[in-house]
Amino acid sequence: MVAGQANLSPLAAQSFLSISRDGGQSWVENPGATAGIWIGADVSGDGTRIAAVQFQGGGLFMSVDNGTTFTPVALPATVSTAPPGPSFESVTLTQDGSRVVAAIRNGPVIVGDVGATGAVTWLTPTGLPTSAGWRSVDSSASGDVIVAVAEDPVVFVSRDGGLNWNPLAVIVGADPILDQNWYRVKVSADGLTIAMAGNLFGGNEGNGIYVSKDSGITFERAIDLVGDYTAIAMSADGGVIGATLSNPSGTGTGQVLLSTNGGTSFAPLPVNVGGTPAADTDWRAITMNADATRMAVAAGRFLTNGTGQIYLSTGTAPPPPTTTTPTSSTPTTTTTTLITPTSSTPSGTSTTSTLAQQ
Repeated sequence: MVAGQANLSPLAAQSFLSISRDGGQSWVENPGATAGIWIGADVSGDGTRIAAVQFQGGGLFMSVDNGTTFTPVALPATVSTAPPGPSFESVTLTQDGSRVVAAIRNGPVIVGDVGATGAVTWLTPTGLPTSAGWRSVDSSASGDVIVAVAEDPVVFVSRDGGLNWNPLAVIVGADPILDQNWYRVKVSADGLTIAMAGNLFGGNEGNGIYVSKDSGITFERAIDLVGDYTAIAMSADGGVIGATLSNPSGTGTGQVLLSTNGGTSFAPLPVNVGGTPAADTDWRAITMNADATRMAVAAGRFLTNGTGQIYLSTGTAPPPPTTTTPTSSTPTTTTTTLITPTSSTPSGTSTTSTLAQQ
């Protein structure tokens, strides 16, 4: 598992990536990946390859040895390195780690093939806007289906491994969705299930989670909860989908949402430690393994440098709620108990901005 910390304060020391090889029970900080504002990471299916990106003048880093060492990746000429430099937002790897795709908020979406040493040979994708305020990208296991979302708002899809792209219209019933400042997207292993949500960072809070079960042909708004969605996780088959929301600008608190019926409905997932509700509510990141038997959520406030912890859960996901009303926000009857991992790094009490696991 990989955790990256984000701290925007110029007075605070920037952090390194933290790596866990025991399911998140313990962590080791990896100084090989230079200190910075870590915002995105992805791991290949066997865990040997890790891609991680930094926000605000950072870069893309690759590891091909389970996170023991990281190497900065030379970027294509389409990425401007002029100050303040590229602000990466998201990165995805194919299941075998052979292809990497990254989204840059103040630049393009870039696509490349990863060699044995971690060096990347960059491709020339067609059909994408040069810049659109790109926020997130994710791919199917093979990399054939890739979806990129932006705050502008636009959604683009590639069905040939990132070489050619086309706009993807998000239509619910007969209504095109044009008012979402898209922030995060997740794609199932077969590329059929796509889940997306928006965030205030792009202009407006998201008004729900949008889910497609036919690779983007049709969409449903699976929950109509308005809020700042910060992350989405999904099991390999798309049957379990998790999402996090941060504390809103006004009243209320953030929460973790879970669907165990492929996004037909979502319900709040209480985060309890030993039966006691977690003190954290400003949820920032979520990840789960392929069969959804392991989940991790992390808290922290990105812009205000608010700190939070990482919580782990193991076991079987609770059953779907008895009602399948897409707009349901009733809490699940099964409460997931999470534990706080031990840590030899600041990642246990930091502004954790990204979580990734194989």
